[in-house]
Amino acid sequence: MNIEFEWQIIEGEGNETETIMSSPPIRPKRRLPKWLIMLAAIPVLAVVIFGAYMVWTYHTQLNRATREVNLVAKAEERAIAANDQASFMALQDPDDPAWRTMQERRFGQVERLGIPELGLRAAGTAPQFGPVSLEPGGARLDMMYQFSVMQPMPSGPVTVSLRVPQFYKQTPSGWVRARPSAEFWGSLHSLSSKRVLALYSRRDADIVEPLVPNMAQVVERACANLACPPQVTITFETSPDSAGYRGTSTYGSGAGDFTLRFASPYLSGLPMDTASRDELYRALETRLVRGLVAASWPGQRPSSNSAVYQQLVRWHLAQAGLVWPFITPEITHALVTAMQTGTWRPLTAIPLQVRSSGTEATPDEAMISLAFAFLAERLGATSLSRLTPAMADSTTLGEAIRTTLRMSPVTLEPDWQRFLRAQAGLSPVAEAPAPNAF
Repeated sequence: MNIEFEWQIIEGEGNETETIMSSPPIRPKRRLPKWLIMLAAIPVLAVVIFGAYMVWTYHTQLNRATREVNLVAKAEERAIAANDQASFMALQDPDDPAWRTMQERRFGQVERLGIPELGLRAAGTAPQFGPVSLEPGGARLDMMYQFSVMQPMPSGPVTVSLRVPQFYKQTPSGWVRARPSAEFWGSLHSLSSKRVLALYSRRDADIVEPLVPNMAQVVERACANLACPPQVTITFETSPDSAGYRGTSTYGSGAGDFTLRFASPYLSGLPMDTASRDELYRALETRLVRGLVAASWPGQRPSSNSAVYQQLVRWHLAQAGLVWPFITPEITHALVTAMQTGTWRPLTAIPLQVRSSGTEATPDEAMISLAFAFLAERLGATSLSRLTPAMADSTTLGEAIRTTLRMSPVTLEPDWQRFLRAQAGLSPVAEAPAPNAF
């Protein structure tokens, strides 16, 4: 509404003038009838009442679900503590045979062993019960676990805390443990970079999306020294009985394809703090590098008992910044002992068909690690990728060098001995005992 002003000029004493502004008189406001106000308030009141009813209903259902789900979960924990698999299986979804088979196979493993696929060991502390939330098709209980890192980085955490979701559904006979419903996961999402394509559910987006750029960088670093496929596809599986419930990675290759499969973080565990999140990412990136090395291995998938393969994986992990150091104190100790006793190996005689000890480095495993470090330093990092196909079938490293690099390993022997003395902390001019005959 426009307000009009009237201007008047009033003469005063002398030659002075005064300007006065006047406005129209204020009109009294008309009041709405009370019946009309009450009529307009009815829809608002109805919405408020309906909202309050929905909140009350939700909290009633949540409180009931919390009580009953906690009872089932506590019964599961008692069965695991008593090693009573029959009682544990009685609490699993009776209508899902695949789920029951998987739960029977993994009975008590997280509590006793941890998640070794992710490099996490059970810390020996009982899990803590977290909150219960209503989810499509049932309810979710978050169990809080503490795990020890099996191979921590020097500046990394030695323990991590994960929320491991457990899902339950209501049946005519009561609540039981079950797999999440399809509605829980949501739609399929994808995120791609130059060489990496990630496929994941909407539910996993908050965890997966920050990880994909890191994985793309890991692939670039690893593939600088590996014969890699043009594209790496990483899928985060949402089916517990598919490839890897607790973080196991599997791969398939063919026609230039490479696919690595991980379990959804909602199946393996959700980090509770920044340090745990970083460690979880490192574990997944480690699985990625392992998969790339396995795919580059000639012929069939390499044996996990092969010392050459295990040390080759460690070397590529070190190059990607995922383990440190590559030459560990255990390897150095084994070298010093070998140099003092004359059991060190000439480069040409290092055996390749050696079984991994799985624990402390044996003298032969130490020699393999040291030889990889020496060749990368002396001939360049790509020399190891060129040697990989031959190492799978050769008896000694010297044989692989002659076959692949077209050179005699004898010409490298003086540099090899100087390298060993430097790694052992011995004087460059000191003479190591001659190696024993093998």
